Amino acid sequence: MRAPISACPKQPTKEAHIPVPSTSTEPRKTFTITASDETTTVSGRHEAVKVAKRMSRRTWRPVHVERADEKLTMSYHRGTLQDFRHDPRRGKRRH
Repeated sequence: MRAPISACPKQPTKEAHIPVPSTSTEPRKTFTITASDETTTVSGRHEAVKVAKRMSRRTWRPVHVERADEKLTMSYHRGTLQDFRHDPRRGKRRH
């Protein structure tokens, strides 16, 4: 005989949270940030975004961010992301 539905324990509605390690084993990528006459190089995408947003708030011109391998580019204007391009086929080729 089956137990009534009300007697069954409720199943969780959300999936269990799986912790993600905060550090990566891959080396951090280098990004070049260009704002009119000022150029800055930083390590790591998170840091590049923070610096680009801060720089773009100080000027009316767009701020461009480019990864060293040229596969990722971003543009910021007044602290807001305006353009994001990721092309895995592009970039410097190794021979």
